[in-house]
Amino acid sequence: WGAAVALFLMMLLMAADALGRYLFNFPVPGTQEVVANYVLVAAVWLSLARTELNGGHVAVDIVLHQFPERVQIWISILVRPIAIVPMGIVLWASFDEMVASFGRQALGPVDLPVSLSWGFVAFGSASLIASLAATTAIRIIELRQPGAATATDDAGPSNDTELEGSENYGL
Repeated sequence: WGAAVALFLMMLLMAADALGRYLFNFPVPGTQEVVANYVLVAAVWLSLARTELNGGHVAVDIVLHQFPERVQIWISILVRPIAIVPMGIVLWASFDEMVASFGRQALGPVDLPVSLSWGFVAFGSASLIASLAATTAIRIIELRQPGAATATDDAGPSNDTELEGSENYGL
């Protein structure tokens, strides 16, 4: 929801700025800075976890679909924790920067704390780490369920990017 609110806020700010600029020759002060430094950062980073849970991230799976379903699940289980490592680094660095920037104000017509922007990055990366861990756990459960695909199954199309029934896990 945070990303949707950020996008809606971005739309309102940009529309008000354009209307003010072209109708009244008076743009909304600080719109560009607020949108670029806060709202856009929030829209991107707050959407990552939900995109992972919905299977919406870009994946190159042209080769993956050539493997049996069970192998595809194993690859999914092995790849997601690898993605956690760089996100952990981003979380650590952004949290460190957020703490270091407490009290600093962004330069420009609107005085907003710099730490707010870093907070969006830290929260978004922490949420993505949690969703990567959750989708890994879901894939492990899928693998252990009776009737799960066997290694002798024919290779066929399988959508690894979409976790069927993930909405039932309360994610």
